[in-house]
Amino acid sequence: MSWRFQIRHEIGGPWSLSGLADRQSVEFDELGASLAHAKRECAAAPALIEVICDGVYVAAYQSEGWPHALCRSAGSGGQRRRHLALRLVVGWVSRHRWRLKTLPAGLF
Repeated sequence: MSWRFQIRHEIGGPWSLSGLADRQSVEFDELGASLAHAKRECAAAPALIEVICDGVYVAAYQSEGWPHALCRSAGSGGQRRRHLALRLVVGWVSRHRWRLKTLPAGLF
């Protein structure tokens, strides 16, 4: 079974994770926490992860075991940390876009 999660964030608000089996959505203070929760929820099964942050849309596919780190902590500084996390996700997708065969061709 392949999962599909959506993580949304607006400036000043929490990260909202949806696509969970038993809930509408769950809120987190950090992107990393929402990704970790999604990974636990699906037991690291293959998943499409959509991140929408301040109007920017990024999609990434994790294969079985979720072998790729989509973000990492940048230390202190809330706004700065959130934007760095998004840049890391965008960078990872740019480097691996040839693997993302489930997305429309014109997305990138």
